[in-house]
Amino acid sequence: MIAICYSFEKEIARLNLDPHKYILHKIGVGKKHLKKNIEQLEHRYSIDFFFLIGFAGAVNSGFKVGDIVYEQDLFTVDKIFDKKDKIKLKKENPQIKAVDMEALYFAEIMKNKNAKYFIVKAVSDTSDFVMPKSMIMLKYLQRMHLKFLFEILKNPIDCLRLLKLRRNCGIAGKVLGKYNYAKDLY
Repeated sequence: MIAICYSFEKEIARLNLDPHKYILHKIGVGKKHLKKNIEQLEHRYSIDFFFLIGFAGAVNSGFKVGDIVYEQDLFTVDKIFDKKDKIKLKKENPQIKAVDMEALYFAEIMKNKNAKYFIVKAVSDTSDFVMPKSMIMLKYLQRMHLKFLFEILKNPIDCLRLLKLRRNCGIAGKVLGKYNYAKDLY
């Protein structure tokens, strides 16, 4: 079996894979839940190959929403990076192209298990994207919850940023859905 590991539902929303060959497994965001969730997956299934797919934030200004980024281009961070964070990181490490919150940890686990794996991410936010200050809006936006309307009134600029991020994630998710995973096996 081939496992496709992801963090957000939007990352797999457009996948159209044979359920007899692929298992979709939510691993959560960041290091905290990653190891436990991979162990649960391996306990339930015999996995021959792992994919980690998801979204990444561009640090390099040459990337646009939907561009594919691979393991060697990613720098793993422990928080959501805003434009200011990306500028600072780019100055300190000019070779970094994009950031994510799982790739390094995932790769370490796979290497320790001597497992076959591949990491592919799609850019969801460009290097100049300013993240919404109130990330709590993400929770409400997913369901267009009534509380989201109150957040709009309190902070309309954040609302626009969040709607743009949601659109960008849809574009990045579409790219991940069209990606040819079979070509990267073994």
